[in-house]
Amino acid sequence: MPNPGNRPLPVQRNAPFDWSRFAPGLFVLLWSTGFIGAKLGVPYVEPFTFLCLRFVFVILLILPLAFFLHARWPRSLREGSHIAISGTLIHGGYLGGCFAAVYHGMPAGMVALVVGSSRSSPRSRRHRCSASA
Repeated sequence: MPNPGNRPLPVQRNAPFDWSRFAPGLFVLLWSTGFIGAKLGVPYVEPFTFLCLRFVFVILLILPLAFFLHARWPRSLREGSHIAISGTLIHGGYLGGCFAAVYHGMPAGMVALVVGSSRSSPRSRRHRCSASA
């Protein structure tokens, strides 16, 4: 093929693989299997011990993945502490409550239904606020 003007030909590169298209399905899979894991693990271990073991496993899995995918880290100590505090409250409170409920005899499916239908989602808050105006 002729090259008019002796310009360099553009190099075609393959587009990088887009992992984000798998994120929604992976989230649903991991979120839903958490209740199955609670049902299987909590009879043998206290709920907060099980939750701590789960977080250690997640750290061992996610930390290398974050380095491999070059995830953005918090830019300041303040941003990092906000993330750490909100993560601790959300997961410690939310999952701790779920695991404690299963530990005390509530079926895992019922726990999933209760937390899945709670009115704490941003959509329901927006609906409540607009309905009261």
